[in-house]
Amino acid sequence: MTFWFFVRVVSLAAVAAATALLALIGAQVLTEPSWVVYLLASYIGATTITGQTIRLAREQLLWPSEEQRSGIREYLFAALLTIEQESEISCGALGLNLWLIPRWWQLLPRWARRTALWVGHQIRKVMGRVRHPIRGDQEWISRTGSALPPRRYPRLRRIERVRLAERAPCRVRWTFKKGAIGECWSERKQIGFNCWEKYGDFLTYDQKHRPIGVDINGTEWAELGSDIRLGLTFREFGEIAGKYGAVIVTPLYLAGKRWLGCITLDVAWGDHYDHLWCGAVLDALADAAWGIEGKVLKVAQPG
Repeated sequence: MTFWFFVRVVSLAAVAAATALLALIGAQVLTEPSWVVYLLASYIGATTITGQTIRLAREQLLWPSEEQRSGIREYLFAALLTIEQESEISCGALGLNLWLIPRWWQLLPRWARRTALWVGHQIRKVMGRVRHPIRGDQEWISRTGSALPPRRYPRLRRIERVRLAERAPCRVRWTFKKGAIGECWSERKQIGFNCWEKYGDFLTYDQKHRPIGVDINGTEWAELGSDIRLGLTFREFGEIAGKYGAVIVTPLYLAGKRWLGCITLDVAWGDHYDHLWCGAVLDALADAAWGIEGKVLKVAQPG
């Protein structure tokens, strides 16, 4: 269930309440009440009011705008060209993505975010769930269990994707403490992850040493250290295995404090980490993040 599911539920409730209220008012005002006419007129009025309210809410929540997206693309393309020159890796092997926290989560005050996390935590605690040994899904608890279920943070939205060579996008839904992106959210700093070194032993290869699958099962994956799994389930590991040789994640901040999202730099499978984890590349990513924060998204910068 998503945020917009709850918006629809609330909207339907608002339409029903407004319909009943307007019908009641009409019955009191008009001398010869006709409930069919009243209900029809009330329904039209209520849906119009609710529709306008939802439209205004979407304008606030669908962020950034198309004009801002254009500016984001310019910064990402400029950073991609700089990284190609500094790392001597072809642009066709590189990719840049901008991920942002959903707008509705940004607009919530801190106490509301903490309350939402606590309520979700308690609901999952009561419902309970057990880790599947093959899929490696996150473990919940039964009502009498000792472990606590993970807090449910919102999933990040991919705002822009800059890649010269076509490649199927990753379908993993990134959130707090999941993957290198989630570690950047947790640690609030630039994160580098060497997929070639960490995951190379868990893959199978063809005659040209190209990865073609995974050489590990769900049980073995669950027994690996957290620095290898990074919060990923076995199914999610299979989704990204062999796609990326390295990933560099650079954070974006709201007013220099609250974590807003991140820019991810990824490279095709291969031993490329040392070419990317260097001062020139990290500076290019930091400059792009700074420009997107202050000049495109117009968030306040620290003095």
